[in-house]
Amino acid sequence: ADFRKHTGLIFKEFDRNVHVIQPFEIPNFWQFYRCMDFGATNPTVCLWVAIDSNDNIYVFDEYYNTEQRIQFHAGVINAKTRHPVITTWGDPSGEQAMLDYAQYGVIIAPAVKFFTDGQDWVRSGIDMVGQLLKINGQTQKPRLYIFNNCVNAIKEFESYHWMEQKDTINAKEIPVKENDQAMDALRYFVGSFQARNYKQYEPEPEIRTNQFTGYGTRI
Repeated sequence: ADFRKHTGLIFKEFDRNVHVIQPFEIPNFWQFYRCMDFGATNPTVCLWVAIDSNDNIYVFDEYYNTEQRIQFHAGVINAKTRHPVITTWGDPSGEQAMLDYAQYGVIIAPAVKFFTDGQDWVRSGIDMVGQLLKINGQTQKPRLYIFNNCVNAIKEFESYHWMEQKDTINAKEIPVKENDQAMDALRYFVGSFQARNYKQYEPEPEIRTNQFTGYGTRI
């Protein structure tokens, strides 16, 4: 497949020869999650994520589509979900979208705005994903893998880049907001999943469907 590396690439650690792997049958005892970024003109993205017993992360499937109704997106997402999902994390600013998805059985929790080292949560999430891509000195392996059927996520890894700044010394690094929906969804997952390891973290309320009204409510 054709791909081009952009200048100012955010995930310089990403290497198809290391991180992109052939699909395999995932054991049922692994943990399963989903993460989503909502879109209309921009794509709606859902990534399916599996975690093995050593906390290695495998993005094993994706949904990437635009200009469809939530009912359509939810139908495909439900059909593609073959394992019980522990949590689906989504953009915390999309509360109405979460309520709408809940009507069709896709229950989404707001992603945790998890911060490290005083950074904003976007940069913090990017750094956490970058750490997972790095090769461990002992195992000589990363902790994040992508199945090769996730073609859109792979393309975004290779094109997600920083905005060019005239003041290169004092400027704050800002990601370019284009072709980044899968990267945002993955960031929601990684930050939310890692936040569970910290005692100070209190889980965000989940959204569940009311059995009588069919509408989602936060609990």
